[in-house]
Amino acid sequence: EGGAEAVEGTVDRPKTPPADEPEIEVLQQTLREVDVRNEKKNQRVVWGHSYSSFMTPEVLSNFADALRKGTKFAVDLARKYKEADKDYVYASKYHGKSEMDLAQILEEDRQSVTVRSPVGPAIRVVAPLTEEEALDAPDTEKDQVLHDQNITAPYLLYETYIIVTLATMRPIVKKPPPPKPVLESVAEVLPARPAVPAYKPETGGEEAYKAELRNIIMDMTEAYMRLEAENKVSESTDPLALKQAQKEMLIHLTSKSVGKWHDFKLKLKMAVVKVVNERFHKVSFGGVQIEPADEIAKLNTFLRDEMNEALARA
Repeated sequence: EGGAEAVEGTVDRPKTPPADEPEIEVLQQTLREVDVRNEKKNQRVVWGHSYSSFMTPEVLSNFADALRKGTKFAVDLARKYKEADKDYVYASKYHGKSEMDLAQILEEDRQSVTVRSPVGPAIRVVAPLTEEEALDAPDTEKDQVLHDQNITAPYLLYETYIIVTLATMRPIVKKPPPPKPVLESVAEVLPARPAVPAYKPETGGEEAYKAELRNIIMDMTEAYMRLEAENKVSESTDPLALKQAQKEMLIHLTSKSVGKWHDFKLKLKMAVVKVVNERFHKVSFGGVQIEPADEIAKLNTFLRDEMNEALARA
């Protein structure tokens, strides 16, 4: 499922800062700052090897859980002869230990982490060599003896720290997949249409129809009276003469030159349309469907009654 690789040694930097600007790193568990540029200049020990290990999903999960709980991973430093049966008198003095915090490897989509961790004595109390032990020492080292007659550990004296790089083939914590694209709303796909103005039914249609009937009757009466005065129809008692006068009046009203009859029809049509719009702006009311035939019959009855009433008053 994943592999882990730990490499001890110096770290290659892709970018080198200018010579007058230090590249500062802080040692783990301390506030001590170190200049990375000096790591290759000062005295150091370099292990030119790496260690690789295959980690099953279960082991990788346990490793991640341990990091989340704050578990530190210890590095034990020992100094001894290559000959396994030969004792080294300074073994306790140079026995060091460092605890590393590798939690940064759990950052999202991260595959490597380099840590700098200080080295301290693995044995808290180290006594100086006795005279007999000093005789067997290859080179007697001058130790800094403290007030309790113990010596200072060389790792603390020289502020030693180790550099360890941990790398994995794949990130332990993978980068979450990008969110699915949000589908556009209908309002974004289809442009918004202008709002339809609210319908306002016409009012006063019946009164306008009655007024138009009165105006038309008055216009026809005035036209007849003018025609009568011109032909002196009133002085004649002959019925045929009266009918002839009425016929001439109708011909006069319908003639193109006068155009009265056409004007009457247009005005009456506009008045009737107002009544229709007022009564037929919807085909249902209160959930009850209105029968168009019934409404048309009622409309015809209303129009005839109002016309007959207007003629009777005239």
